[in-house]
Amino acid sequence: MNLALAIVTLDRRSFGLENYVERTWESLVRSGLLDQLGEDRVAFFDAGPGQGFAEYLRRLTGQKVWGGPGYHLDQVRNSHRAMAWLAGTGADFGIYMEDDVVVARNFLLEARQWLARCAPDDGALYSLATPYEFVGERHNQKRRWAPHDVSAYYGQYCLSFPQHVLVGYLISEMRQDAEEVGEGTDMSIKRYLQATKGKIYVHCPNIAGHVGLTSVLGHKHSYTSFPAFPGEDYDALGGHCDNEQAHGQ
Repeated sequence: MNLALAIVTLDRRSFGLENYVERTWESLVRSGLLDQLGEDRVAFFDAGPGQGFAEYLRRLTGQKVWGGPGYHLDQVRNSHRAMAWLAGTGADFGIYMEDDVVVARNFLLEARQWLARCAPDDGALYSLATPYEFVGERHNQKRRWAPHDVSAYYGQYCLSFPQHVLVGYLISEMRQDAEEVGEGTDMSIKRYLQATKGKIYVHCPNIAGHVGLTSVLGHKHSYTSFPAFPGEDYDALGGHCDNEQAHGQ
């Protein structure tokens, strides 16, 4: 199994806010990402304006960075081009990550192993960072996954999609509607999953956590929003699951 990782970002200083992308990249490197990539691919998607911040990220990370146009690309369109890249890589799963997320040790290895061997194989969306307390419940952590009610889904902090789901969503009316009305991508994904009866599963515990306090959309957040993220020093490979329970459900 191979993965592709897309990180969406923009220079928050243009909104008078603090940037977190440096911390996100530092956390990914600390987790072992660069030593664990193999055939996996990583790219950043900067919403602009212009190429200045994208060039800074290229120097910082050494990774592929897609810059923005001469104006701020809105969140929806920037998310969609990141998802289109994920689908176009041909990777079995694409991981979509926001630029204010930190991860546990061995994040990439665990994501690959969990998706291949542990999580139920009929999912349309797999969340690696979910702000609900049920993620920390003992029975869910024991089996390493839990189902997520699609009607309660929101947020797109750190998600993984099978390739066919990415393609299906990108050609759907929900994607088109989101771009026309400026609807949040998480809400258009939710409507797509409801229409296609797609299932959501979450990693228990979270292996990524959200650290941004203020979004460019004005939403206020808290460091305690992810009670089941054990921290960046947690070894994500420390657990195991019952494969017979997980697959084929």
